[in-house]
Amino acid sequence: MGMYKPDHRIVRKLKQYDPHLFVEWNNKKKWWEVFYDSPTGRKLITPVTKSIYQRGGAIEFAPLDDRIVAWLYYADSQKSGSAKDHWDKYWNSEVKNEMTQAKARKQFARDLSKNAWFFHASHYVKKHQAKNDKKINHKNNSVRHWSLYHLNL
Repeated sequence: MGMYKPDHRIVRKLKQYDPHLFVEWNNKKKWWEVFYDSPTGRKLITPVTKSIYQRGGAIEFAPLDDRIVAWLYYADSQKSGSAKDHWDKYWNSEVKNEMTQAKARKQFARDLSKNAWFFHASHYVKKHQAKNDKKINHKNNSVRHWSLYHLNL
């Protein structure tokens, strides 16, 4: 064991997450390090520094707290999936969202056209309906001749 002893609550949470994880103090670099105990030997998972919690953060000491368990969960590709799995989840949710929006736009257009047709069919057409419902014979162009006669063309 190093110079410092880690908080037993954090160690318990790490062990609950994975029984092969443990934490040690690196006396040379002055920060905590999380290791994985495998059959081939121990492997460094990450040093606990500010840079793992903040993008562009300094590579210096960060206190050992609950954030390391959350970080391990998001960084663990075997338990939470690979980067491709995360991307697929994101992409599928975006596609589903786009499909929902397209369906809503399509339904809005349908509702708008139904309303326009209802207005057109029930009000405008009936209000301005022709008084004489007799069909005009277009073969002899009687309407055209009549209009040309009255316009003196």
